[in-house]
Order: sequence, then structure tokens, then C-alpha cells
Amino acid sequence: MSRLLLSLVVFVLAAAVAEVMFRSHLESQDLARGELAWDTPPWTPPWLEPEEASLRWRFSPGGDRNSLGLRDREVLPKRPGEHRVLFLGDSLLYFSETSEAMLFPDLVEQRLSQRLSGRFESVDVVNAGVPGYTTFQELEFLKLHGLGMDPNRVVLAFVLNDVHHPYLHLPREDTDLALDPATRLQRFGTLRVPGRLLRSSHLAHESMRVLDQLWGRATGRPPFEFAEMGDQWLAWKRHPWRRTEALLREMRDLLAERGIPLHVLVFPVREQMDISKLAAHRDYLLYPQAQLLKIAERLEVDSLDLRPVLAAGGGAALFSDYVHLNAEGNDVVAQEVERWLADIIEH
Repeated sequence: MSRLLLSLVVFVLAAAVAEVMFRSHLESQDLARGELAWDTPPWTPPWLEPEEASLRWRFSPGGDRNSLGLRDREVLPKRPGEHRVLFLGDSLLYFSETSEAMLFPDLVEQRLSQRLSGRFESVDVVNAGVPGYTTFQELEFLKLHGLGMDPNRVVLAFVLNDVHHPYLHLPREDTDLALDPATRLQRFGTLRVPGRLLRSSHLAHESMRVLDQLWGRATGRPPFEFAEMGDQWLAWKRHPWRRTEALLREMRDLLAERGIPLHVLVFPVREQMDISKLAAHRDYLLYPQAQLLKIAERLEVDSLDLRPVLAAGGGAALFSDYVHLNAEGNDVVAQEVERWLADIIEH
């Protein structure tokens, strides 16, 4: 027994020393890249009100942004006969220029206003996309500001890195946003062992990353891009979807109390357009969409998976980077979202 206890003490001490050394290594890497170290507190934008602390970040007013820092006109009291649609999301809404020199939510507003002119005096689409936001932050924005806009319906634009909780980025004064080092600590679920024991260990999470790579090679999976991207890999894990479902349920119930329906718009990433990878590993590559669409079905929430229409409309050529769409891609999205919402409203 004494030998066992001694071995346990030695193991714990060795693990603690290894953890300290690994954290120092991570911190030196962060500083070398000009990023925030793992223990650096976030910068608080001076325009963020105290009651908005849960948001952590939003843009300042000015330029083409309104008083809430949204890339939209000022949100005024809803007029009689006006149908208001609130879009919640991140940079895929904020940077969504189309070939018509309009953001895609503005183009959807224009087309819905024309299509539904016999039903409503006007249609007002509010673009509440804030770069870097997660589902948690979008829910917090809805509570703080969105409900006060008196929407008739809410569309959540879901991007695969939204599963990080509660935050994906840390605001910093000189470059606006940096990836939050805490995202490294999400390889384990925190509701069960070993996640509850190891959730604060950077070394344990990094070891799990290496094991994931080895398992992928052993099972013949190709080296997917998302696996090496600090903000993308989590969507291919099982445990974050439980928290995502809880957040979506809270959002749905909060809106249902006011008679406001929730709709979910699901954006793909460029790698999900790869025909060869889809042919060999379709179920794995499309795992995030499958999870989210199942959640939407359980919650009885209307959802639209944009991957099929983007794949048919040009695939990878419609992306400006791994996540964001170019003008032609946003044209496709605007047309499909206008059709989808019009069908929902009319029926």
C-alpha cells in the first residue's frame, strides 16, 4: 500500500510539473505569434455597457454601424403592418456582401418585401451578425437587445465553430479579436469522467488531440483541414452538441413565450464541398450538420441546411476562405433564404 501511495504521489507531482512546463510552452508560442497568453484577461471595450458583460464583445457605433455596432441601419420601433425578421449570427452575416453591393440579409429584405407586399406593408430584416459570436453570445444578445426589437420571427445563422462555449474569441485592443486560449480545453466533455477531472489540464487536452490524429490514421481517415484549425475541430466531437441543444432550447422557449418562432440556418465549411472526401467519408465529414438537424427536429424548429444548395451552385468556388462565402456564394444564400422564409410565412 505504501508503495502504491508513493507511486501515486510521484505520478501526480510529475503530471503537475509537466502541466506547468506545457503551459509555459503554450504561453511562449502565443507571445511569439503576438497572441494572448492563456492567462491574460480579456480587454473590455469602453463602449460595452456593464449589463452587456456576458457579450464580452461587440463593435463600436460609427461608420456603417448603428448604435449597437451592428452593420445595419438604426432599429426603430416597428411600424403598423411591418413584419420584422431578426437575424442572429456572426461574421457570415456581418461580411455577407453579394454581387448587388448589398449584404445578403438586406437583399432578403428587399425580395421578401416585394414577394409579400400583399400580406405586409413592409418587411424589415435586422442584421445582428457580430464577428466571433458563439451561440451563447447570440442568445445573450437576444436577451439584452433582440427581444426589445419586437421581431415577428428570429433566424439563427449557425456556423460550425459556434459550438465553442461560452466564447471563441477574446477581444484585444490592437487587433480586435484573438482566439481564446480556453478553446484548447474543450477536447473533453465536462459532464462525465474523465472530462470532469481533466478539463483544466492543457497537457491532457493536447494528448487527446494527438490521440485523435493517431486514431484517424489507424482508421484510414484523410488529414481533414478542420482537425488542425483551432476554431473548427470541436463540431466533430460529440459532447458540445448537448450544450448546443440546451442553448437552442432556451432560445426557442424564450421566444415561444412571446409567440415568436425560431428558425435555424446552417452554414457549411468549404471542405464539405470536397467530392472525393465526401465519397469516402460522407457521414463523418457531415457529422455537424447531422447533429444540428436532429436537434432542430427534436425542438420542432424549422431549419435550412445550406450545404446542398451551395454544393449545387458552385461548391468550393463560392467560398472566399474556409468559412466565409464570396459574393456569388452570398447570392446563392440570399435566393435560398428568401424562398425558405417566404414559404414558411405564406404557409
